[in-house]
Amino acid sequence: MNVLITGATGFVGSHLYEQLHQDSQNKVIGLARSESKWQEFNLPGTPLLGDLSDTSIRKWVTELPDDLTHVVHTAGIVHSFDKEVFDEINTKATRILFNALKERFSKLHFIFISSLAAAGPATKGRITEVTQPRPVSAYGRSKLMAETHLKENLPADYTLTIIRPPMVMGPRDPAVLDVFKMVKGKLILNTGLKGPHKRYSIICIFDLVNIIKKTMKRDNENTNTEIYFPSYPKDYSFGDIVGEISRELNVRTYSLPIPFPVISGLANGLSLLYKVKKHDLRLTPDKINELRPMAWICSGDKAQNELDHQYQWDLNKTVKVTIEDYQKRNWL
Repeated sequence: MNVLITGATGFVGSHLYEQLHQDSQNKVIGLARSESKWQEFNLPGTPLLGDLSDTSIRKWVTELPDDLTHVVHTAGIVHSFDKEVFDEINTKATRILFNALKERFSKLHFIFISSLAAAGPATKGRITEVTQPRPVSAYGRSKLMAETHLKENLPADYTLTIIRPPMVMGPRDPAVLDVFKMVKGKLILNTGLKGPHKRYSIICIFDLVNIIKKTMKRDNENTNTEIYFPSYPKDYSFGDIVGEISRELNVRTYSLPIPFPVISGLANGLSLLYKVKKHDLRLTPDKINELRPMAWICSGDKAQNELDHQYQWDLNKTVKVTIEDYQKRNWL
């Protein structure tokens, strides 16, 4: 396979790049905005430098090999204080990229790494591939709009795979790192009175990468488009996640519920501060919409059955390997 991975220095993209690069039968191209993070993660080979701006996309697409077979689009933005950025990066840039690829290649397998946020939270049982999407955040809506454009503009000789991961955990993950740091600090700030009881599906990065690799082998003989929710069979409460991290770090934690009016006020305050001075804090007003629901759970049965994937990484194993990585990097 000849594969392009966008966002190759991101959490998912870097792990996928490493795994595919190990197979000498694959030719893997990793798109990166700069070489600094490429070197930080010690990724093999040389990156294709570029970003998701219109001008840059049209330039680096012309540099791709003529025999490209797959594009795995992992690049995107997960949190922002500016809601328009979600549309700009997750929706518009995906549309520009897809159109540029169609002009260049007559046949291609496009794999889009979306999110459970595109489907929305669960209200009755687990979300499945046939559940009507009801995103509650600007982030989720931007992913869903990108999915819709891809499906509605898919050429006959193209194959489209949409992957909607739930909470992804594992080495090098900067997002869930905040939870690990909170546990290490011993004070758990829960979102609302029912915070510890909120339920989440998880997927370890290693299971996710294996599922992505398996989808790359499917063709469009049966259907041009498939959607998968990669998810470990068991879902966990936030209290379960905190408890597992606490046991591995050997710390005793204390819980403090924060009412949602207070959380919303803090998010709005951080948003105002961001306009004055840029910062990396992840509590945005849009993220509040994802913190309110009681369940972000989905079924991974389709991926397990159709792709013959056996999930290997439960919460315990995932937390262990994540902590080891964080400590080696002095992140924790």
